[in-house]
Amino acid sequence: MNSVDVNKKNTYNIKSKYLQLKQVLFATNQRVWWLFFLIAIVTYGRYLLNLTVPVFSRIIPWEIAAYFPKIIIWLTIIVTIPQLAPRLRLIDVLLYVLFFLFYTSQYLFYPENSAYLDEYFSFVLFSVVPYYFIGCVIDIKKLKELFLALSILTIFVYYVEDVLVAQNVVDNVDGEYNMGKAYSLLPSAIFITWSVLEKFKIIPFLAFIASLFLLLACGTRGPLFCLFLFIVLILLFVSKGKYRWFAIVVFGLLAVYLFLHIENLMIALDSNLTSVGGSTRIVDYFFEGRMDSDSGRDNIINVLKNLLDANPSYLGFGLFGSWRYVGVYAHRITWDFWFSFGYYFGTLLIIVFLIPIILGLKCCKDSDEKGYWFVLLCTGLIPLFFSEFFLFKEHFFIFIGYCVSRIRHIELPVIKSS
Repeated sequence: MNSVDVNKKNTYNIKSKYLQLKQVLFATNQRVWWLFFLIAIVTYGRYLLNLTVPVFSRIIPWEIAAYFPKIIIWLTIIVTIPQLAPRLRLIDVLLYVLFFLFYTSQYLFYPENSAYLDEYFSFVLFSVVPYYFIGCVIDIKKLKELFLALSILTIFVYYVEDVLVAQNVVDNVDGEYNMGKAYSLLPSAIFITWSVLEKFKIIPFLAFIASLFLLLACGTRGPLFCLFLFIVLILLFVSKGKYRWFAIVVFGLLAVYLFLHIENLMIALDSNLTSVGGSTRIVDYFFEGRMDSDSGRDNIINVLKNLLDANPSYLGFGLFGSWRYVGVYAHRITWDFWFSFGYYFGTLLIIVFLIPIILGLKCCKDSDEKGYWFVLLCTGLIPLFFSEFFLFKEHFFIFIGYCVSRIRHIELPVIKSS
């Protein structure tokens, strides 16, 4: 094949992808493009929305501009209600109402937690839990290209803004690390990784390299573990055919190379991270022999365990109960449930959440649906074993909703060109 034929093929591929996205976004004859936009922007475009705040703060007061992303999302939700509602069930609304009542009942049973319940009331009930409804209507086969495009754009904008322009990835007062930013980028990084593992393409591959560097520069280990765990799970349980074994060999050889040259790579990484204002925390931990350090998490859990064991009722301390004693969540989702609701009821709730997750995987019909299940596993659930609180984790509720949708086999309408 000569260079002319190659150029024609590349041009055709780019045009084909453009037409696919155009079909999704502008299928106005079926009145669904707002629904696609909603699902995409709130799952893989929220960081881009947040970038509008500094822009609008130049025109209007910062206090008002800070609400701009939420205003866009909720206006979009209102517009898409006619399309969203038929794809939900009455039980979904009832579950939300039940959770609302459960949350408000905490004021009655645990009045000592009222300050924290008040502080996070609107955030949990109106900004996080509703993502369950988004998960219920996700049809990955029709949204995959749009999700990927937004993920790449997110990594690109972040890289330009923080590495090439500001040269300050960490963005912390003490310059140590930025766990919040790392976890906010993790969904985009993992979705891009999924695309690269399926089929090698230069733009997603470059975005993968950029996202890996950004995660390293944030200086926290949890997101990196989630990313590498995702790679292993996809290669073992989702990928098929010759490319799967090629990818396994490549990543296996890369792992061996990294292991044999780890010290030299860490020295080079330290230099590069310093040059862009990134955190060298991971490098420091490596040379100090503290890569397995729990960063104080075990101390938090020991305090909570002793308090729970000393409670004769074993009923727990309610939502946000740990805040009263250690000033933060437990950093382990299991202990968040146990300390909040006791060993027995907490374990029962864990089982209740696990049932749709397991059934959701079982009901995935093809590699796309199963692959996205693993994407959400590593962005919505696995991080909760290292950090973050499940009531603050949008992708946790997206994961639950998506599993429910696979059990029901809910699909979005077929997109036809206008």
